[in-house]
Amino acid sequence: MKLNKYQAAKAAGISRTTLDRHIKEGKISVGKDGTGKTVIDVAELERVYNEVDTDSTSQNVAGEQSETSNDNKAVHLELEILREYLDRMESDRDRERRQLENVIDDLRKDRDHWRQQATALLPDQRATAPQKTAEGRLARAWSILRGKS
Repeated sequence: MKLNKYQAAKAAGISRTTLDRHIKEGKISVGKDGTGKTVIDVAELERVYNEVDTDSTSQNVAGEQSETSNDNKAVHLELEILREYLDRMESDRDRERRQLENVIDDLRKDRDHWRQQATALLPDQRATAPQKTAEGRLARAWSILRGKS
């Protein structure tokens, strides 16, 4: 059976300050419960202080444990509510993701359509541009050399 610091000091017949000092000095080892609070095993108290009165503390512990089990029901209910909320949030997120993917697809289709329209309206510049032939380049080079640019 594990006791909190207050219960351990009461069972050992010492003050809480003395118990804290013994813990700091390493005379007695402690552990942590599920909530991170310090707990001390009764066997550890008996090892250090020999006689331990657990009669008064065991009733307190049993009472606290029954109160804790009632709290667990509330925690389980709250956990269930939070899980349902999380499920709703995930389904909403998935729905919104699908909507956004559809919008992106539509925008891409529009972009491709308008790109095709714009390309179709542009004249083919390659057909009307003068071809640079070897003769044209040679004539240009000859005129530069003669000084008639």
